[in-house]
Amino acid sequence: MINLRETSFSIQPLTILGVTGPFSVLAENIYSLCIESFKIDFLSFMAWALIHSAWLHYLLAIINAHDWTMRYVTTFATEVFSLLNSIIYFHKAIQELQRAHASLSFAAFLYAVIGAVGTMLLAIFLSTAESWRPLFHRYLIPTNFTEPGYLSR
Repeated sequence: MINLRETSFSIQPLTILGVTGPFSVLAENIYSLCIESFKIDFLSFMAWALIHSAWLHYLLAIINAHDWTMRYVTTFATEVFSLLNSIIYFHKAIQELQRAHASLSFAAFLYAVIGAVGTMLLAIFLSTAESWRPLFHRYLIPTNFTEPGYLSR
């Protein structure tokens, strides 16, 4: 029930899907490699890749690797990773628009372009949401029950 509440009010549609952007790009690339290059079954390959990922995550959690790896992660590294994600998504959007142009009528293609530009403008507008807090601070609903002092309010 709490998970449903979190996904409904987090204003992040990918939370509802349960997958993040970089993972979906990775899965798409693995799928194309399995089908086109390796000629093997995608699901079995993905299952073994995820099993390998799981034991590696368990091992890193057991040795508490987070403490010593965070010494080397700077804001520069996170910004470069964000830039990489942005470039990948921009490239994927251009590919989808090229596919739409080849398979749809011109009017439908223009609607797709308008939708893409509108989504970009909405993302740019929402990137300034950090400065909106003084406007909406009275109306925000706390979504985290582990917040200190939440139950005493």
